[in-house]
Amino acid sequence: MRYNSRAEVLKMRNSPYCIGDDIAVNLQPETTTDDTASMIKTIQVALLEDHPVFRTGVKLSLAPVCHVALEAATASEFFTKLQTATIDIVVLDIMLPDASGIDVAQRLREEHPEVKILVLSVDGREETFVRLMQIGIDGFLSKNASEDKILEAVQTICGGGNYFSRPEDILERDILISACSRRHE
Repeated sequence: MRYNSRAEVLKMRNSPYCIGDDIAVNLQPETTTDDTASMIKTIQVALLEDHPVFRTGVKLSLAPVCHVALEAATASEFFTKLQTATIDIVVLDIMLPDASGIDVAQRLREEHPEVKILVLSVDGREETFVRLMQIGIDGFLSKNASEDKILEAVQTICGGGNYFSRPEDILERDILISACSRRHE
């Protein structure tokens, strides 16, 4: 599912798939079997984040149901390791030392269309968000999200849905920065 603006994502907030204030779209049919445990598969995650402490925190948040099969601090390291890894989802930072996360997402879509993409970033600019939607990411989560939201987002996306932070949370930082910069003009 692709979106052209935050407004389109906001329209989804009134859908039956809205979880709290976050948007989670489940596209998978409900299972009717009692043997749900046999269907559970460990989610294989690639984590592309340049800050080691944040990377460790995300890894610990995902530990209950995920295996971080690939960790990288740079895009070049990520694509080298990806050649020998099998992953279900990439948790991707936008601001990397050697490339833009947008470029990484674009390359992933072209070379590995089956891999899900969850962007985890503080970059809440409208143009960034729209570009990521056009690429076809599966989710966007603000870095100030709680650890349970990160796990919920990964599980929702790997279950066939999409997951997006409340756009207000992402914009909050930009509004504060804008207000502060006007004070100093």
